[in-house]
This record gives sequence, C-alpha cells and structure tokens, in this order.
Amino acid sequence: MGVNIKPFIKDAQEVNRKTGIPASIILGQIMLESGGRYPGGLSGLAYQNKNLFGIKGSGNAGSAGMATTEVVGGKVIRVNAGFAKYKSYYDSIMAHAELLSKPRYASRLKNAKTVNDYAKQIKAAGYATDPNYANKLLGIIQSNNLSQYDTGDLKFKPLKGGVSSGNSGTVEAGGESTATGSGEDKSYLSTLTFGLFRYSFIIGLVIIGVIFFLKAFPAVDRSAPVKTTKKVVRKVVTKGA
Repeated sequence: MGVNIKPFIKDAQEVNRKTGIPASIILGQIMLESGGRYPGGLSGLAYQNKNLFGIKGSGNAGSAGMATTEVVGGKVIRVNAGFAKYKSYYDSIMAHAELLSKPRYASRLKNAKTVNDYAKQIKAAGYATDPNYANKLLGIIQSNNLSQYDTGDLKFKPLKGGVSSGNSGTVEAGGESTATGSGEDKSYLSTLTFGLFRYSFIIGLVIIGVIFFLKAFPAVDRSAPVKTTKKVVRKVVTKGA
C-alpha cells in the first residue's frame, strides 16, 4: 500500500511558495522515506513520531531510536540511529525545508531550476547513502504525477530568521539511508533492557558479597568428632605399707 499524500499536499505547496522547493520533491520524499504498514501507508517513524523524511537528530518532540538501512562502502547494513520526533506533520515538513536551507544544501540548490536539479543536488549534498536515491525519487514523482502539485516558482529561496517549526533540538542529514524509519520506536525496549541490566548487576554484587562473607567467616562444622584429652592418673604404691 502506498503513502496517502493528500493530507500533506497543502503544506507542501506552502513550502513550495516560500522556498521554491518543488511540492513534488517534498511529496516524493515523503513517499520514498515513509512508506509502511501503518494507517495512511506510513512507516512506524512517520506514524508514531510524525517524522516524514527520515531526519535524524532531535525534533521539537525529542528523538526516537530506530532501526534503519544504510549503504556503507557499497554494502547494505542495518544500524540503530536516533531520529527526530515532531509534534505535527506540519512541523516535520517545515523541518525538512529548514534542513535544505542549511549551507550544505543551499550551496547546491541555489542554481536549481527543475525538479530533476533538486533531486540530484539533494542527493549530491549527502541526503542519502543510497547511490540510486535521486533516480528513485524522480521515478516516484513521475509514476504518481506529483509535478501537478508544483506551484510553478522553483527558484530556491532558503528559509531565514530562525526555526519556524519550533524545532528545539538538532537535525542531521535527512535520511542518509535507503529505507529510513521503516522500523519501530525502540526507546521503550532500550529502557527495559537497561533496567534489566541494572537489576542483574545489583543482584550480582549481592551474590559476590555473600560469597566473600562466607569465605571470610566460615561456619563451624558440628558433624566433625570432638577430640578429648585423657587425664592419666598415676597410682602411687608405697612399699612396705
């Protein structure tokens, strides 16, 4: 089941008008980054944490530990990473626009004129480790006719004047993987694991203490025979008595 993008079209077009980032790019990245089995065709990261773009770091609702797929040295590996959590999908969409407004991306997007330019330059700036990321994104845009939602003005205008989405934390390169956010929120599991480890450690210390005490103060073995000392009584015989 594909992602239902209808709830995000209006906000994507608003960002398009403000920044020049094509609505088709925004919607296409949502479909690429956030497809899953949750309502609306969303991934666990998108549905539970309102993160539509696989952005790592901390959002205005904190962060969540997730399993994700990365391409490192040409090899596909599974790793755990911290992903931003947002209070709303609008905050997530604005955080994405803010991320692309950072110098790392802005320096490449300033000369973008087409949807193709945006896709290729976002990948070139390091948004994803998947070498085919740009082609996948453009394929999604074309197959779903997402360009119909573009406002027409594609001249890049980076956001200025602070963080408009209320993001109180830090964000890193969005996605940087082939299927970010496809896992579940592991924060509860991590807390449980840490708790079990802590209690196991305490119990281990108690056991070691008991063993040390027993060795230092061994119990008396009552079953061993008690040695007694014989008192020898010498009988004195008086001669001539």
